[in-house]
Amino acid sequence: MAVILDRVAVRRGAAGVLMFVVPAYVIAAVAASGDSASPAWLLLAAALLFGATFGGYVGARDRPATPMAHGAASAGFGLGVVFVGAFAVQLIRGHLTLNAVLTAIVMLQIGVALGCLGGVLAAKGMRPTTARTGASAARGPSGREDGGPAGCPPGKE
Repeated sequence: MAVILDRVAVRRGAAGVLMFVVPAYVIAAVAASGDSASPAWLLLAAALLFGATFGGYVGARDRPATPMAHGAASAGFGLGVVFVGAFAVQLIRGHLTLNAVLTAIVMLQIGVALGCLGGVLAAKGMRPTTARTGASAARGPSGREDGGPAGCPPGKE
């Protein structure tokens, strides 16, 4: 069965990823000053992990039927944009290596998994859109006023 993705939700989630990852990449690149072993890159790694989870949450927040698919797509699309941009910068500077590409592939896989986690968190945080008021609020989930199970007479539960 194919899942139809809401493009607006996926774009919104991808923007959530970009909101954290792009500034972290710029800060880490400036702080590292060309040193690939600089601890400044840990900032980028943390932003990638948090940004993917956050983007998955944002992408899935309004899609209760398919939260994991929207979370994964949001994180994957957002991180894909980041990695294509980073590869372009590295290619122009002549610093693109196989190590960087393989690291990006692994981070993309981890990011998509964290996007799924964000989707699950969004689904768990969903609240009902209709409020129970009046006589229906006094009844339990079965519809009985005393809250007992449906189909059982009162006192026989």
